[in-house]
Amino acid sequence: MRTFVLLRSFVMMLCVAGLAPSSSVFAQGRLTAAGGGLVPAALQQAAASGTQVRRLTADEAVRLAAENNLGIQIARFDPQLESLNGVSARTAWTPTLASSVQQNSRTSPPNSFLSGASGALNSDQFSMTSEVQQQLPWFGASYSAGFDSARSTSNNFFSNFNPQLQSSLSFSFTQPLLRGFKIDNAREQVQLSRKNLEIADVGVRQTVTATSRTVRNAYWELAYQIAALQVARQSLELAEESLRNTRSRIEIGTPPPIDAVEADAEVATRREAVIVAEAQIETAQDTLRALVYNPSMADFWTIRIEPADIPSLEQMTVDVDGAIRNALDRRTDLEQVRKNIEANDITLRFSRNQTLPDVTANLEYGLTGLGGTQFVRGAGFPGRPVRASSRLAGSSGSD
Repeated sequence: MRTFVLLRSFVMMLCVAGLAPSSSVFAQGRLTAAGGGLVPAALQQAAASGTQVRRLTADEAVRLAAENNLGIQIARFDPQLESLNGVSARTAWTPTLASSVQQNSRTSPPNSFLSGASGALNSDQFSMTSEVQQQLPWFGASYSAGFDSARSTSNNFFSNFNPQLQSSLSFSFTQPLLRGFKIDNAREQVQLSRKNLEIADVGVRQTVTATSRTVRNAYWELAYQIAALQVARQSLELAEESLRNTRSRIEIGTPPPIDAVEADAEVATRREAVIVAEAQIETAQDTLRALVYNPSMADFWTIRIEPADIPSLEQMTVDVDGAIRNALDRRTDLEQVRKNIEANDITLRFSRNQTLPDVTANLEYGLTGLGGTQFVRGAGFPGRPVRASSRLAGSSGSD
């Protein structure tokens, strides 16, 4: 009797999975075909009670997961962060401009006859400095250029210029010849940021691929649990029918009464299987819901998912060598390892370059100038001013 029941249950499982004709007497009335999908009675009751039921295909579930899955959303931030790190690393090549303006006024009493004034000694000075510096992205070179200017006035009669104008221009260029020539800290960080961006992109694809695989597994797990529930219910009905037949035969005295106990135990076992299958459907619903939808949705925990696809079994011939080649070329974890090796090579090249001697070529050039209203004095010391002229007093340069 148990062998017959198990055989009938196996046939019903094949009917639900689509391996047996859909017109089987064991499948009729238990599953409702809807657009190629199988609608269990629990989902029909949920739809009737107002609970939101969404029929999804496997591809639709994957698409929704790509839009709503929190793991994918978090992974998409990694390339953005690495892109910002790349921008931050390239700021090492941004020119730096510095400028300052200063105004000084000073009044002091004379402390000797050489102070330059019979009364209070007054002096005013206005100065401005500007400088630009930049590290170039080529060969570790850097340059700096600066311009300083000042204007001063004083009642000191020892001054040859009043007002007095001063200015200077300087330029410096530095070129490393060994250490820092092929690679330096700035170029290392820029190259590492680019490589980390590539690694982050691969990580996003890996997360999407893994999530897609997990969603499909959860989708078919839910479809399987729904089908298993229908099989468990049909098996329970068969066990109940067997129990009724056994009791009928016992009433006419054909089998011993102990057979009813065995049939009753079988009914209890089948009833337990139905309860377990219903609980497993709820677990599968929660797993797939968490993968497909955003938990912040207001109706997140009330949505019921109905699989719209049924599994199809096809015999396929696997090309082992082709599968290995495809895995070596397209597996994201292998690609990440390759990118990490390339990043380590960059760090290794920088470390080796730092062991070279520090040999640097420097080029400096500067100009200075002094001018203003010049006083030409008469005989004696210091002599009274006899005339004044505005001209450049002198200039000098060095390199």
